[in-house]
Amino acid sequence: MPSERDYPTWHPDYEPDPEPDPAEPDPAEPDPAERIDYPRDEAHNDGNRYARHDDFADSKRPRRLGRVLLAIGMLLLGLLGGATLATVALGRLVFPLTPGAIWEYLTPSRTAPQQTVDILAIQEHLREISELATATYAYSIMTEFTEVQPYEVFGYEFVLPFDLGAKGFWVRFNGEIKVGFDMYQVSLYAIGDTLTIYVPHAKILSHEIAQNSIQYFYERQGWLNPLEGANYEQAKALGMVEAVTRMREAGTYALATENFETQIAALLLAIPGIADHFTIEFNHAVAP
Repeated sequence: MPSERDYPTWHPDYEPDPEPDPAEPDPAEPDPAERIDYPRDEAHNDGNRYARHDDFADSKRPRRLGRVLLAIGMLLLGLLGGATLATVALGRLVFPLTPGAIWEYLTPSRTAPQQTVDILAIQEHLREISELATATYAYSIMTEFTEVQPYEVFGYEFVLPFDLGAKGFWVRFNGEIKVGFDMYQVSLYAIGDTLTIYVPHAKILSHEIAQNSIQYFYERQGWLNPLEGANYEQAKALGMVEAVTRMREAGTYALATENFETQIAALLLAIPGIADHFTIEFNHAVAP
């Protein structure tokens, strides 16, 4: 038959446990006479003379530490084994299973981090140059300007005989043509370990005449057709066009492209990380 204390709280015969008497000793506490006083110093047992419980806990600490180290070792071995099986299944091995390679794999902080290269940032810096002149063509040219003024009488045009209505002169001057590239049209793109630079067509960036070198010869005025200021500007324009033709025939555009590749390659290879990770190639625009 259950005692009254075994009844549930809602049972009418339930009686709660009596309050413990402070004068009576707690049966859970060990008898002070049965305690063993081990000769341990105060710094070791934190002032507790009865260090039986502490000795028991200390005896378990090496076991727990050994279990933790064993679990970590098994986890690392599992990771290495899984990586090895995966790489073998793919047909290649990521690194040889040597002690040095394993140590390097487990301690990546000891190896220098791989430096990344921001290709878009480099392209923006190149475009800040705006225009890059890579070849110069200096010339001295002499050209002739001639204009014959026809006359109209009763709806018919005729030219005065003996070049009476012709006017003209010779002009000589020095000039300089700079050929280069518009850097806004230059683009960079990386595929694998190859860095490709798109090279647009070279173009004339500037064409200047040395004003102190201009000389006019053999000026002649036409009858009722005198020389005008616009005629001198036309003569210089004709000379500049002829100079551009000579410049193109001299291979200045090809020279400008060759110098561009040399300068850009040297500039890119000076950037940290480019020479270590990329091979530079050039892709030229298709000729029109």
